[in-house]
Amino acid sequence: MTLEELNKQIKTGALKPIYFFYGEEQYLLRNKLAAMEKKLVTPGTEAFNRFYFEGKKLDVEAILETVEQFPQMSQRKIVVVKNSGFFHQTNCREYKRIAAAAEDLPDYSCLVFVEDAFDRKKLKNLKFIEENGGVVEFSLMPVNKVEIWLEERFRKEEKQIAPKELSYMIQRCGLSLEKIELEYRKLINYLGER
Repeated sequence: MTLEELNKQIKTGALKPIYFFYGEEQYLLRNKLAAMEKKLVTPGTEAFNRFYFEGKKLDVEAILETVEQFPQMSQRKIVVVKNSGFFHQTNCREYKRIAAAAEDLPDYSCLVFVEDAFDRKKLKNLKFIEENGGVVEFSLMPVNKVEIWLEERFRKEEKQIAPKELSYMIQRCGLSLEKIELEYRKLINYLGER
């Protein structure tokens, strides 16, 4: 699944029951998770309908029980599992349990697996997720897209940046949107109303 397809699903609210996110562009990944949460969970019910699990020693049965529970005062809920390591080996019990459960996930839950360090060679292990939801790689954007993204940020603040300075900023920060956002915020705060 491409990032554009994910954006379309978020915009329409037609989110699937299971996703797998990975890649080095963590800023974009976090923003998409936040947008999914905003679309799925009724405001004010986040404490009942937003669940986070993180780490290598997670209980897969506890995660699946959370997915099966009905949402409270909301139509849907989101369950995020970060850096579990379940998908590195197909012969582990957790992987087999998730693969079996993926066929029969309830429509009212959205289960999102996030792995910071995932080897692309293991994408074949995620075929069942692709069939029932989506696998999205958040890779660094090319320079021209980063320039467009950054120009748009300045435009929203009613500021302008010369192409030379824009290129310099990207050159100094690299292509990580997180680093660029940090420097952008510093610059906006420095400029103030100017």
